[in-house]
Amino acid sequence: MNKEQIKLKIQRLVNQYNVANYAHVIKETGVLLKRLPNNLFLMNLIGSSFQKIGRLEKAKKIFEDIIALDNSNTAALNNLGNTHKLLKDFETAEKTYKQALQIDPNFANSLQNLANLKFDLNNYDDAIELYEKAIKSEPKNFLTYYNLGLLYQSLGEFDKAKFYFEKVTELNPQFTNADKILSRFTKYKKGDNHIENMKHRLKKLNLTDFNKSNILFALGKAYEDIEDYENSFKVLDEANNLQKKVTKYDFMNDENLFKKIFKKFSNCRFQDLNTRPNDKTYIFIVGLPRSGTSLVEQILSSHSYVYGAGELQYFPDAIKTEFLMKDKPIDDKITQTKVADIFNKNVSTFNSKEKYLTDKNPLNFLWIGFIKLIFPNSKVIHIKRDIKDNYFSLFKNTFDGNMNWCYNKSDLLKYCKKYKEITDFWNEILPDFILNIQYEDLISDTKNEVNKILKFCNLPWEDNCLEFYKTKRAIKTVSSAQARKPIYKSSVQSYKNYEKFLKEYFSEL
Repeated sequence: MNKEQIKLKIQRLVNQYNVANYAHVIKETGVLLKRLPNNLFLMNLIGSSFQKIGRLEKAKKIFEDIIALDNSNTAALNNLGNTHKLLKDFETAEKTYKQALQIDPNFANSLQNLANLKFDLNNYDDAIELYEKAIKSEPKNFLTYYNLGLLYQSLGEFDKAKFYFEKVTELNPQFTNADKILSRFTKYKKGDNHIENMKHRLKKLNLTDFNKSNILFALGKAYEDIEDYENSFKVLDEANNLQKKVTKYDFMNDENLFKKIFKKFSNCRFQDLNTRPNDKTYIFIVGLPRSGTSLVEQILSSHSYVYGAGELQYFPDAIKTEFLMKDKPIDDKITQTKVADIFNKNVSTFNSKEKYLTDKNPLNFLWIGFIKLIFPNSKVIHIKRDIKDNYFSLFKNTFDGNMNWCYNKSDLLKYCKKYKEITDFWNEILPDFILNIQYEDLISDTKNEVNKILKFCNLPWEDNCLEFYKTKRAIKTVSSAQARKPIYKSSVQSYKNYEKFLKEYFSEL
């Protein structure tokens, strides 16, 4: 194989990597590395492929091998930093990014990835500074503008967020994530320029199914704002169908997970609980997504004793890895301690001084039994919303993470029913461990409901909790714009505008 053939082969492998054909890249790159041992580019390519398929320890070893051969290889250092971050070793990830930046202070990839890490750990000033440096280094990298837009959106600085999202569209009209996020905090009027721009790009550009669905979700929100409910439903239905096609979701996987949880806890007596003292009291705010969990966290995090950590993935990841994948019994004390240590270590990176810390990952409703076993002195607040409103709010939004059950009307219906079954189950076997709050009551009788929440958490009353919309913390969820407003009632019975389109599903709720 001559140089030109090798060059062509490598370019084909890069193309396969770019279309996510990682298994093929790993196989063919492995073959080529036998001909070209210690080729650093190929090693980076195969390491990145292992990283993409979740073989993180394998990826880590490959990147470390590259650095052993060339300790100034910034690409390998950057990839190793990403791997440490995925392994939730945030301290080592930061050190590794900084090592790359010592070699090349203007290396945009490491600037951006370190900024992303700072953003994840709620260190916003450092993140902004790093994003701005990355933009100076690579002024046409649309992803840096997008991430900076996300940061400003989460902080409630919507004018700045809009500027950066519009810059993304200018640089890359096909990257429609920016349209999706922008639509969430925009109140549209008929003839709005953004509506016309999205319709034009939808018609003229050859968008992937994923990018097309983002624009359709954004248009669904826009049509709802201008009260064109028929067109709103039409594009939302199409958006969901495209997402279902992209994700290839199978409800059976979630159904099996529910069955496994019911089986594990069916005879649990919750005796001999973990009694190790904890530096903080954890408040887990759970419920179906779009039920009001962000509002409850915003109220609580306005209290001087409470740090709002946001929507964390640490607890479910640890449960799945340590209990479910290894099929450990739920009373295994060593595994319980390991999960507690993982969670404690990860939340310690926030460096919060408050006595209480909230985790508002709504899907923690799945793990309430584990929360009781591992953190028996924690608090669980379950917020419920009119199920028709909740169903429709899930239908009209798109989400990051493990929520692919939202993108099909039947899957969504089945998931809502399973949610009801499992929360009823937890309330039956742990009646004093969970505070159930009705969203509509929180809206109509805010002061009494907030007082109920504070008493349950053993927190003294503070007036700030009623002025939660003034709190300047970040909100990194779909609800970022809504949770910054004073209490409003327009979200109650909002499903009625779409009832005629979803009648057969609502009838089963």
